[in-house]
Amino acid sequence: GLYARLYQAKCFDDQGDTQKAMGIYNELLGHEGSNRNLRKLQNLTLQFKLEALNRKTPPDSQVVVDLAAEWLKQNKSDSRSQVGLAIQWEQAVAYEALGDQRDAAKSDKERNWRTARTIAQLVNRFPSVYRDVSLAMIQRLDTKLGGRDRKPADFDAAFGLAKQSFL
Repeated sequence: GLYARLYQAKCFDDQGDTQKAMGIYNELLGHEGSNRNLRKLQNLTLQFKLEALNRKTPPDSQVVVDLAAEWLKQNKSDSRSQVGLAIQWEQAVAYEALGDQRDAAKSDKERNWRTARTIAQLVNRFPSVYRDVSLAMIQRLDTKLGGRDRKPADFDAAFGLAKQSFL
């Protein structure tokens, strides 16, 4: 029943009714217990919630960063799982969005971009659906941080640039 509720929220979110989705996500995250299955459901719920917060206009980037950081502190052993990589990916997206804010100081922008790049590099090391998009993010952030003439520092960056040259 709880999984049905989760996917009901995901449907609301996909239809653009973020408020209803957030209510259900918060309800599911508020369930008490240490059952392994409940924890697995709540991890997936958090992933969907972070995706929704990043998609919102304007995105709640700082909330995403804080929620993901809190989850990572409590779930270090799950950080390499598919859900863990997804949560870290959403955190990287949020950091990049914080760096892209016009009214932010240059030092804050660069710090947020560097943090996003570090997280994207970590996500890129493991097989997941986020591998290609994290590589693209790394390249995009390298450009933002070092200019267009910067040479790739590792194989993954060089390979990504080579793939882009054929597009």
